[in-house]
Amino acid sequence: QIVAAARQGGGRASRKRQELGIELKDDHSQYTREIKSSTQRIALFWAVMIQKLLFSIESIAFVWYFLSTVAAAVVPEQRPLLNALLLLVDVVRGNRLLKYVLQSVYSSGGSLGQTGLLTLMIVYIFTVVGFLYYPNDFVDRGLEYSCESLAQCLAFHMNFGLRFDGGIADNMIDIDTIFPRFIAEMLYFIIVSLTCIAIFSGIIIDTFGQMRETKRYIERDMVGRCFVCGIDASVFQQNLKGFHQHVADDHNMWAYVHLMMHLKSKPVVDYTGQELYVYRLLQQGRLDFFPVGEALCLLEGGSSKSRNSSNN
Repeated sequence: QIVAAARQGGGRASRKRQELGIELKDDHSQYTREIKSSTQRIALFWAVMIQKLLFSIESIAFVWYFLSTVAAAVVPEQRPLLNALLLLVDVVRGNRLLKYVLQSVYSSGGSLGQTGLLTLMIVYIFTVVGFLYYPNDFVDRGLEYSCESLAQCLAFHMNFGLRFDGGIADNMIDIDTIFPRFIAEMLYFIIVSLTCIAIFSGIIIDTFGQMRETKRYIERDMVGRCFVCGIDASVFQQNLKGFHQHVADDHNMWAYVHLMMHLKSKPVVDYTGQELYVYRLLQQGRLDFFPVGEALCLLEGGSSKSRNSSNN
């Protein structure tokens, strides 16, 4: 009888293992087909990963450390200065405000790049006009910026026209004629020196402001809203338990993390029905088992209020 019972129990376990294996295999195969059928998702994933690796503060700091270390090995007499530069990088990494400033710059890299391309096109138009109509009116800056060729004239406009507050007019000789230099100088000053430079500053400032507002919204949401059910804290203040007791006892987010780690460490064949349901949802990337918009303490409070009103 003992041997028969053991065989029967082993048969049930093997059948359960086979059933679970078949079901989980079907779910996993379906999930795998969905992922493999879309190459765009894979390309998007790698694009995001490359962007994070190349434009994150940690990656920039790592590259800075590496280059400073190589430079210190190549030029040992400048090692104290290079060590000081490494300490400056640590200061930036430790300051939250400076990190947000850097993020506001490289997170808006696309807008800054497009604006820079537009500025280059506009400067090139003014370069062509200057090269054709008044190539000898530029201040002599040497052979490199003599404006004898179109490339040298473009370098002159990009270097001195963008860096000086008065535009390109500060680097040109005085003449008595108005057309076409006066119109070109005024348009260069208004379009390039004022508008384009202001667009660069505005993009960085607006990005920094948006990041700061997003950070404040996230902090307010973390403090004033339940992470699990998403109900506002003011709703729980009308309950006897209160919001803090609710997030500590009823909907403790670390209890859900513990559940996920428990399912990860537990054999699949030993899952209960509830655990198997949660496991399948996690395999599909779904969080439907979270009680979004629901809380038992609110339901109990509402039912008790209704009973009290009916008794009265």
